[in-house]
Amino acid sequence: MTCTRTFDPQRPEIITEGENLLMQLPCAQQKMSEKNQQALQKLDPEEFAQQMKQEYETIAQKSPELAGKIDDSSFDLVRRSAAFLKAAASELTMYQISQVYAYGFFGIMDAKDNELDTAITQAIADMQEYTALGGDDELTSKRILLNNPPLELPERLDLLKKSQVEGVDLAVEHYKVLCAKLKDIDSFIGDSSNDDKQRAKELYELRSTLTNLTSEIANSVNDMVAYKVLGGDPMLKKLLAGNDQAYLAYASSKPVREKGKTIHLNPIKEFYRLGGYPKLKELLGPIEFGKIEGNDVPSHCKLLETLIANPKLLPKPGDTSRDSTTQSESDSTDSTDTTTSTSTDTPQSEDQDEQERLVVGKVTSSNPTLWFDNKQFGDRYRISTAKPTTGGDWMDLNQFCSILSARWLNNPKASFGFSSLAPKQQRADAETLISFGGLDAQVGYAEKAIKGKRRPLQASDLNSLAEGTRLWMGNDRHATAALILSNGTAQFYDPNNGNTQDMTLDDLAKQLNQATVFVVGEGKGTVDVGESSEEDQEGLDLTALQEASQDPKAFLTQLLLFAETSPQLVSRNQFASIRDAYQAAETAIEKDEKGALEQEIVTLNDAIIDLENQPLKTLVTAALLTPLREQLKTMG
Repeated sequence: MTCTRTFDPQRPEIITEGENLLMQLPCAQQKMSEKNQQALQKLDPEEFAQQMKQEYETIAQKSPELAGKIDDSSFDLVRRSAAFLKAAASELTMYQISQVYAYGFFGIMDAKDNELDTAITQAIADMQEYTALGGDDELTSKRILLNNPPLELPERLDLLKKSQVEGVDLAVEHYKVLCAKLKDIDSFIGDSSNDDKQRAKELYELRSTLTNLTSEIANSVNDMVAYKVLGGDPMLKKLLAGNDQAYLAYASSKPVREKGKTIHLNPIKEFYRLGGYPKLKELLGPIEFGKIEGNDVPSHCKLLETLIANPKLLPKPGDTSRDSTTQSESDSTDSTDTTTSTSTDTPQSEDQDEQERLVVGKVTSSNPTLWFDNKQFGDRYRISTAKPTTGGDWMDLNQFCSILSARWLNNPKASFGFSSLAPKQQRADAETLISFGGLDAQVGYAEKAIKGKRRPLQASDLNSLAEGTRLWMGNDRHATAALILSNGTAQFYDPNNGNTQDMTLDDLAKQLNQATVFVVGEGKGTVDVGESSEEDQEGLDLTALQEASQDPKAFLTQLLLFAETSPQLVSRNQFASIRDAYQAAETAIEKDEKGALEQEIVTLNDAIIDLENQPLKTLVTAALLTPLREQLKTMG
């Protein structure tokens, strides 16, 4: 009911789509009219809520199907809201009231009846002080992302106060606040893996000890808090009610960072909307349902949608042929083959498009969109400028601007875009984009890509930057890049048009104001993303790994030696992630668990993506990942 951008008299034409329009109008910055304030003073919140409850009960008597749909807590919330509105009308503008409702109402909701008036008074005072200190605009100017994950009013106010203390690292303080939100995380990840539970415990401890914010910490905290906000495992359990076996297997095997992603969660929500497990059991009958009950959640989601869309596939009494038909259809849409088109100009045929996991369609822009099929549980992706119109329920996942900006910084060109990349690199970049969980993941990628560090950056800092300094600049929607030159000039790259523009530092400052996070690389870059420089390749002897590439166990042994002797190429943690994922995949093969193998392939792919040296990535992929993918194709 609020908005993130208020009315700007200097730019009255700017309207933010997808947000409350009324709160963006000039009148929102005023208090309610005297007439409305007087009317609210006559309102009795208790009586108002009771009257609504009585009216609902009358409706329920006439329409019994509506009975029990609204519980008493909803009417109590109406009472509390009316009490707040009555008190706030003469104190706050309409926009401020909307802000309290958006992120400052929790204390009012949770207050005991005898403490309600105090909670309302505190919320009003907090909003007045927050506005006086500059509010959202001031925190945003200091590169604090207020809604990713969302911060409550007292938390925003506390951060704003700390920002005025000299020497305070506001980014660290911000993540201390987010870490503190994990106090009750156990109830939201009760059925998650032990690794996630341990990680959550470690992150919560950082609420008072954090001094150095890394991208890994930021990503982990964001994932945990976001999953909690979504409802965590209890939410997932409700969506998958009716099959505890499948729910527990999914909740414990899939990491939190993936369970909360839209590409994984949306299909489960659609499954629930279609009737979930009760509907699937109804359609199949208890005997047929029992045969597939132990299969993984993604296959159940696909099966229910298939059966509802194609009633002819429903089993008939005595029919035993349906199982193989459905399994065949499932296999054809669940392939993990990452082959993609080698052309960015000509889309593949519909038959080929249906079979492949990742396809490059028609790309007519320098920064195309990566689309995912909402019906296929994140198993199918398309790259194209325009939204695909056939073969799936396509939703946009991301664009390539964060990756293209990093690539340009390591090899500045007058014109550069997605089509400038070789087909193999297009595919690799798409897999990287799929792995991103949000802006912080993109920042972490940029830090590795340009050998830079995340840091605050103001327009006044530009003149102090040395020639050759590289700037990666991003916000929730877009990323750009700049290269500092001599004599107060710079080159600016925008992936949306693929062009490089020469400009003064004053003009660059205007571009700087569009970003909320920055990665600064000192001096000229020598290592391209995903590609080693000639110096690195000459100094890296991969002979031992190449000789062991046909024997996974021997290969892992050699990789461990690399981790011990060349930690700059593969750290011990990176080695452990690769080894653990491969060994878990071997276990899945031994148990003939296709779903588990698919998950470990994804995990192993993520671990390989984390490696920085391309020749090493290629060897690990060939020795470990490719054989697993081939094995997956043979499993029924």
